[in-house]
Amino acid sequence: MILQVAIRLSALPHPSQGRSNMSERIEWSIKVPIFRNPIILRQMGLAIGIPFGLIFVIMLLSGAKPADLLYPAILIGALFFLTWLFIMIVWGGKYDAEFIVDNKGVRCRTAARQA
Repeated sequence: MILQVAIRLSALPHPSQGRSNMSERIEWSIKVPIFRNPIILRQMGLAIGIPFGLIFVIMLLSGAKPADLLYPAILIGALFFLTWLFIMIVWGGKYDAEFIVDNKGVRCRTAARQA
C-alpha cells in the first residue's frame, strides 16, 4: 500500500522545556486510499453489510422466497456501484486528511482541498 504524505515541520522544543512551552506546531497531510485500506474496508463492511444483511434476513423470515430477494439485491448492488463510481470520480478514491500537533493537542480533519 502506497501512501502519499506531505509534512511541514516547525521547530519543536526540547523535551526538558515541557509541553506548556510548546509554541510551534507540526502539520502533515496524507491521502488515504479508501478502497485499499483494510481498516476502512472493514468498517464499511460493518456499516453497510449489517443493515442490508438484516433486511434480507427479515425478508426471509417473513416468508419471502429466495427468488423474491433478487430485485432488492439488484437495487443494492446498483447503489454500491454508483457510490463507488461517485467516490472514484469526485475524490479519486482517496480521503485527504490533515493532522496538527501543537500545544492545544492533536487534531485530525478533512483536508480543505477535499471538503
